[in-house]
Amino acid sequence: MVNLQVNYRGGDYLLSLPTTLSEINVDYLNKITQHIHVAPDYALIAILYKVRPIEIVSSVKQNKNANVGAVAMFIKANSNTSFYNNNNIKLGDTGFYDNIKLGDTIIIAPADIALGHTVRVVNNNLTPSKLLELAETNPDLNKKLIGVMSPTYFVDFKVVATAFIHGSMTKDESKESMYLVPGGTLE
Repeated sequence: MVNLQVNYRGGDYLLSLPTTLSEINVDYLNKITQHIHVAPDYALIAILYKVRPIEIVSSVKQNKNANVGAVAMFIKANSNTSFYNNNNIKLGDTGFYDNIKLGDTIIIAPADIALGHTVRVVNNNLTPSKLLELAETNPDLNKKLIGVMSPTYFVDFKVVATAFIHGSMTKDESKESMYLVPGGTLE
């Protein structure tokens, strides 16, 4: 986590920017999006951009688009995954979308993310816009940002069709040491 002292609305604040996915608090993301309701067959996802903070400020000042890597994270969905026949008789239920949990990384094509609708979350303090606002009101922040060598995560939100979500990965990935074994020896 990168921590920076900033002045905001006349007071001193600590700006904490996560440098790893595990430092992004999913409860915070859930709380700031509680007021957002999605239509059936749509999902609210978080787009987590990883970039050095000074690159955001520089690209805006130079009026250039930044090219950054991103990860999509599931926030919530309103899925209608049941299948009905022509007589409106329920045939089955996949339950796939109901099994994706808050904070799971989702598998979704970048083009499908681009087709989604951007959702502005006013209380989101991890947006590039918030960083730019702070940089305008803190003359010394640019100098501090130049010193931040680690890329940090910024978060935006999108609403996408649940059909665009092709899979998910939980945070509990197996850490099986099979091909690189600590203390292993040749036979």
